[in-house]
Amino acid sequence: MVKKKFKRGISYLKKVKYVSTKESVYLCLICLSKTRIYDKRVSTGHTKTCGCVSGRKPLPFEINRDGSITSLGGYDLTSKKGLGYRGFRSTHYVHRLVAEKFIPNPQGLGDINHKNGDKQDNRVENLEWCSRSHNLKHAIRTGLKKYKEGRISTRRTLTNEQASFIKRSKLGCTTLAKNMGISKRVILDIRHNKTYKEI
Repeated sequence: MVKKKFKRGISYLKKVKYVSTKESVYLCLICLSKTRIYDKRVSTGHTKTCGCVSGRKPLPFEINRDGSITSLGGYDLTSKKGLGYRGFRSTHYVHRLVAEKFIPNPQGLGDINHKNGDKQDNRVENLEWCSRSHNLKHAIRTGLKKYKEGRISTRRTLTNEQASFIKRSKLGCTTLAKNMGISKRVILDIRHNKTYKEI
């Protein structure tokens, strides 16, 4: 079985039949189709699947409007526990597949928003294309993501009280920097509203 780890992932091909010195028939473990591929492409890691994942070939499943995914034979392929189908993880998210198939995206927006905030509800009526900033604002509004401010944020070195003192202070940047043990750049950013804008 050809299942080696390469720098960019795993090969999902299994050699089934030897054809010639350079070519063999491989079984794709994702879509279960047989394809003739050059052995060198598999051994070097250039080819990891038969092309079903990269979009060169249509995927062997159907996406429904209610957010479920079924095989062409009618079996449910939606993973409930996040373990993937047949033990293989897949990077195809259900909400993205449903949106790409049923919702037009004329503006070319990159994110998909769940309108009611429930990530398990992948119906067409619950999905919309949006920008990254709109998606984050919606997540904060619905309570899915907490807004970090002041000392809570991991990247901030000052509390809100210290930042407001710097904004109100008539002292120079050099004096404040020496007294507080921070750089002049931090003080200038606070005074010019580049950081701590909410104060």
